[in-house]
Amino acid sequence: MQLKMTANMVTIARIFLLPVPCALLLYGGETFVWLAFVLFVLLGMTDFVDGMMARRDGPTKLGGLIDPVADKIFVAAITLPLVTMGLIPVVFSVAILSRELLMTALRTCIALRQESVKTSVLGKLKTIVQMGGMGTIFLTIFGEKSWLLVMSAVLFVVLSLIGLYLSIKTKKWPPYWILPVAGAFLFHFFLILLFTKETAVLMQMSVIVMITWISAVNYLGATYQIFVRTGFYKYDLVRLFWVAAHSLCALSFVGNYFGIMVPILISISLEFALGGVDNVVAAERQYAGNRPFAITGGLAICFGLMMYTNAIGFYTVSPVLLASLLAFGSLTVFAVTYRKWHFLFARALD
Repeated sequence: MQLKMTANMVTIARIFLLPVPCALLLYGGETFVWLAFVLFVLLGMTDFVDGMMARRDGPTKLGGLIDPVADKIFVAAITLPLVTMGLIPVVFSVAILSRELLMTALRTCIALRQESVKTSVLGKLKTIVQMGGMGTIFLTIFGEKSWLLVMSAVLFVVLSLIGLYLSIKTKKWPPYWILPVAGAFLFHFFLILLFTKETAVLMQMSVIVMITWISAVNYLGATYQIFVRTGFYKYDLVRLFWVAAHSLCALSFVGNYFGIMVPILISISLEFALGGVDNVVAAERQYAGNRPFAITGGLAICFGLMMYTNAIGFYTVSPVLLASLLAFGSLTVFAVTYRKWHFLFARALD
């Protein structure tokens, strides 16, 4: 019997293959940098592939869960290695990933109130900007100035012509992503032309962070109005604590020690998965399980405090051991929670 490839299979494959370019980037040295970049690009392109397959075969609730989780893990898998290598400041990675954690938590809070908030057009562009922007940052860091200028100019012209052709042929606006991506390459061209590599990288990261948070403004404003109207509950507090703990305590130490990046990436990926399952169960079954988020948030706080004692020299514990324990804690909590919620989750996906 022939196995039919589905959009969900492609998405899951993307998640499980992400450690390969991460490992090449961190441990392969200059020889494997460009191989890592090619793999990141190919894995990023699968996001469009599974989207087309989902439109062809029809969307599924499982796909609605794992696709955004995969996008968040993808962004973490690119930014955290670059932070660890000292190529981008940790504050940018924290700013991007904390937004994703916050939106994940708020979706559950809104769903439990049986409310809904529409996402903005920028929300749809946000992932493209993050993935594409990290790609141009990668090129800026490792590429030569002369061919970067040529590449950006050529891609701008090609994308603009494709957009113009599609617009004339269909008598409609071209696909929503073409013009922003073409503009991004034009922006990249002038950055490389006018500034040093370091300044160009910082400016690109600033734009990515700005768009990442601007895309959430409408959602945050609508959520605030709902909170004012309905009140504030225990599950809101627990999930906001979870967001703050992982943002400020787990992610903020990634750039300090080389060996902790991999366990932190595993931990934050599992937290995104936990939040995704929570979104589905809350939306379909109106169930709020607070304990998993309180536990992993508490583990992140403990990790941060122990890392702080290392930093000030008060007490020394292996950072790799601490990060590994945090990853193991996230894995344990996710496994136990999924086992406990699996019947709710399965019924929600029916």
